[in-house]
Amino acid sequence: MLFFYFSSLATDATVFHIDNILQSFYCRAMKAYLNASEVARLLNVDRATVTRWIKKGVIKGAVRPENTQNWRIPFSSAEVLLKQYESR
Repeated sequence: MLFFYFSSLATDATVFHIDNILQSFYCRAMKAYLNASEVARLLNVDRATVTRWIKKGVIKGAVRPENTQNWRIPFSSAEVLLKQYESR
């Protein structure tokens, strides 16, 4: 399992380009949607935090299909959020 940490202690050498992160994380099998747990792992936050961000509107375009408890987060929204975390 891969975890990527974006902290103020990270140097340029430890901060990877977003395409490399996502490509290695998904082993070149990109998906159109991610679930809340997958986004949480990418950002090193709790799944409940991702769910809270969805409900607050921080993550755009997330949907919850009928009769499920899983969120579908568009890959593009996750990418935007990851870029924001990368710039911190």
